[in-house]
Amino acid sequence: MASIQDLPNELLEKILLSADLQSVSRCLQVSKTLNGVVTGSTAIQYKLELALEGLQDGLTGRWSTSERLQALRDRREAWKTMKPTSIHVFLAHAVPWRTTTRSHVTWTDLDSRQFHVLQIPSAHRRIPEKEWVIEESIINTLRAEDLVYDPDQDLLAMLEASHHGADLNWVLALRSLTTGQPHPKAPSPVLPTNIDISHWDISGSGVLLFGDYVGAHTQGFAKRFVLYNWKTGRELLNIASSEAFCYAFLSHQYLLIPHAGLDQDCKTVMLSVIDLGSLPFRDEMIGIEDLASLSVCRLALPEMGGLPFGPFQLGTSVSPPRPWHMLDVPFSPDSKDGMISITAHYDNGETPTVVIPLSVILRCIESGKPFFSWEEWGPTNSRLVSAEYIDMLPQANEMTAVIQEPVITYNPDSALPMDFTVSVSTRLYNFRSRKIRKHICEGSPAPFAFSDHSSYGHAGDGHNYPIVTTLPGIYQELRREMMKRHADDNKPMWDLVLGDDSIICIYDTENPNDPTGRHVHEYHIWTF
Repeated sequence: MASIQDLPNELLEKILLSADLQSVSRCLQVSKTLNGVVTGSTAIQYKLELALEGLQDGLTGRWSTSERLQALRDRREAWKTMKPTSIHVFLAHAVPWRTTTRSHVTWTDLDSRQFHVLQIPSAHRRIPEKEWVIEESIINTLRAEDLVYDPDQDLLAMLEASHHGADLNWVLALRSLTTGQPHPKAPSPVLPTNIDISHWDISGSGVLLFGDYVGAHTQGFAKRFVLYNWKTGRELLNIASSEAFCYAFLSHQYLLIPHAGLDQDCKTVMLSVIDLGSLPFRDEMIGIEDLASLSVCRLALPEMGGLPFGPFQLGTSVSPPRPWHMLDVPFSPDSKDGMISITAHYDNGETPTVVIPLSVILRCIESGKPFFSWEEWGPTNSRLVSAEYIDMLPQANEMTAVIQEPVITYNPDSALPMDFTVSVSTRLYNFRSRKIRKHICEGSPAPFAFSDHSSYGHAGDGHNYPIVTTLPGIYQELRREMMKRHADDNKPMWDLVLGDDSIICIYDTENPNDPTGRHVHEYHIWTF
């Protein structure tokens, strides 16, 4: 009797190219014939390796499949060995907001105060370096308190001071990222926030963009948040609270608001998820206590033995899907998942940071269950790490993240139970399940190591510790020279951003040409 293995290899290849990845992987174990078809086909190998790296085909006809596969492998090797194809270094004005996205970086130069925008190049994905400048006479970023941008929508949102009679409030100015002029698709190029200028504090989530939405948030004296649809000019949400909270977009549909719990003792931090499409029309301000009726799902974080008092700090690698079909690249990120990191501060000194895959929160929403305790969702779906001793909070892109972790070494010769030293390890994690399985099957080759859990706290410090959380990942230590401006410089890094094709390190330093010793930012852009 004839079997599928009797078919010509060319036909078997076409069948396997249309099959799901699990079926293709199983064919490696079925027979020598199917194994040979899979391993001998450039197209099948390209399909498998794209999925392994969390990438998708660029659908461009400029490169053959073998050229794309080679570019993909070269890119993977560059990240593995931490050998960039180029390094850009420059000085710029020190500003309090994040100046980078996954694909672009902005800065204001020291001399002319021009606003620069740079498309970060990638040799392996054939993305060219592209830079343009907007004159200070058109926009003055040094007068802005916060700034965010979306290159795919040619959108720049700036938080600027505006006089309304005797009041001085912040407004959101919506401009073109290429020209600096009012954005042509914004019916109201200036949106009021009604946040007093004295109440702004950059420790909040600040100004964020996601598709049609723009939000502004402060955790200053008055905790305030306003959300707009910038394409219609309609205000969607306006929150005021005496308790700290922050926000992040999970998708075009969902908004995440971490805040102190609404229970009587307020010891729990709650993650409230709001469906943006079902927000009722309202023109009045609401409080945090109203989130219980607006939320489609709430997730509790573990109690820490104290009261959360803020500020909350939130990082996310979730961003709107980019129009890769319009960009001539051989392959691009397959944006189906991302990471959320939330840091809370408690009155007893605890500073936990929880790292959560977006898919975990979406599964909770899709279940239809309105509330999840920490024990129901957190211990086996997240990483809980301490923000104590570290220089920076987790920085994520897709399902990868740079996480600093304190390494505690106890003195075995000491009679004191708390006699220990602390060092900090900076690790680049990959939480993609396919990547982890392949690493384990291959015997855990260097430079990567496997880690399936984190422990928060030390036993014997008077609390119910350690708290163990499980989220498998593989990691490699980042090179020491990336953490410092130069070998003898012990100043901590001001910020680090993990891009699609880059690692951007920003250092706070003194301007060598300024006799006043004014601090500036020094950018090191490692491109891969």
